[in-house]
Parts: sequence; C-alpha cells; structure tokens
Amino acid sequence: MFGVRDLSPEVERERLKRSAISVVGWHDGKPDSAIDAALDRVGQHARDVYLHIDFDGFAPNIAPGIVDEPVEGGLALADARLIVRGTCGRFRVRAITLATYTPANDKADATLRLALELVDLIGECIE
Repeated sequence: MFGVRDLSPEVERERLKRSAISVVGWHDGKPDSAIDAALDRVGQHARDVYLHIDFDGFAPNIAPGIVDEPVEGGLALADARLIVRGTCGRFRVRAITLATYTPANDKADATLRLALELVDLIGECIE
C-alpha cells in the first residue's frame, strides 16, 4: 500500500499490522521507503496483481473529491506515475480500480482531471 497517512478506525491499523501487506507510509508528501524496493518485494510473491488506486491516497490539492476528510501530505501525480509504471513493468495487471471519487466534494474538477490522467497512464501500461 502506497500513500498511507491515516488509518481509520484504529482496528484497520491493527489488522494491517497483523497482515502480510507491506505499507509504504507517506509523510509530508514523501514516501517512508523506496517505491521500487516495495514493488520488488511484492514481486517475490506474486506475478499477477489487482491495482487499486484510491483517491484518498493523494494530497488534498491533487484529489479533493474524496469520500473521507482529506489528509495532508499524500501522493502527487508524479508518485502515481512511478507506482503505476513500476507495477505495469513488473506484473501482469489483471484488474484496476479507481476508487472513492466523490464529485460533490471535488474542487475545480481536480480529482476528475487526475482520474483522466490515470486512465491515460493505465492505457499506456496495458497496451
């Protein structure tokens, strides 16, 4: 998981700690550890992946149109490009989801524009 800054409820944090899921936390707009290294670790266990892109992982100025209260310091578009391209380059992507878009909360269509950029990026990767 990339872009994790805040987990709610607390039980979510506890379940994640007990799981085999690797988390690359994000603080002040920067990852806590290397993105490529995290993808390489996943590659030791899987060849096929489901790519779930949740807009609440992005910085609020990049994706304000989300369900929950925005949390500062998330992913930038450049981070998403690195993660998506790194995923597509290492794995067979079986399915992709763009999630938590809430148009009523969007500002100046920022989240919508991000979604369209991601769709184009994903299209490049799966061709």
